[in-house]
Amino acid sequence: MLKDRRRKILFVIPSLAGGGAEKVLLNLLKYLDRKKFNLCLALFEYKGEYLNQLPEDVVVCDLKKRSQFDFFKLIFLLAYKVYPKVRPDIVVSFLEYTNLVAILSRKFSWLKPYIIISERNHFTISVKYKRMRKLRTLLMRKFYPYASKIVFLSKGVANDLIINYGISREKIQVIYNSIDLQHIKRLIKV
Repeated sequence: MLKDRRRKILFVIPSLAGGGAEKVLLNLLKYLDRKKFNLCLALFEYKGEYLNQLPEDVVVCDLKKRSQFDFFKLIFLLAYKVYPKVRPDIVVSFLEYTNLVAILSRKFSWLKPYIIISERNHFTISVKYKRMRKLRTLLMRKFYPYASKIVFLSKGVANDLIINYGISREKIQVIYNSIDLQHIKRLIKV
């Protein structure tokens, strides 16, 4: 029997509610080469308007988040349930809360996948409008450096974390938002 040599990628996101990060993730799940990658998805909550657009071959793990206090539960589930089951080579997470859960899960797990976190917002600006600003800032400064790579959607967002939060330039990759050209071409023909 031949061994599957595809790299396993586990994507992690709170849900598939309509938003920019969710749309980017959906494009990745649709268009990544299946000959090279085996794709899985961990959702904190199995909900969202993009659920019906998921490719059929993507394995979905529902972590059943029930409240805002499930932070440690999510870390435990990823580290001790999902990672051992999926055995990912790479974990890609989206959004601040999820990024922290993915990083901490790796620290507690005996499996040590390559962690890529995706930061979508200018943190210094967005944190001003969030609860527990000081705690969020402290957690980001403490744990974001443990990510293997950090993807930003613009140079401005990347520079904010380099200058204000001590993130190493070597860990940073700027990748602009993807677009679905096939979908645009279909719309043009209509």
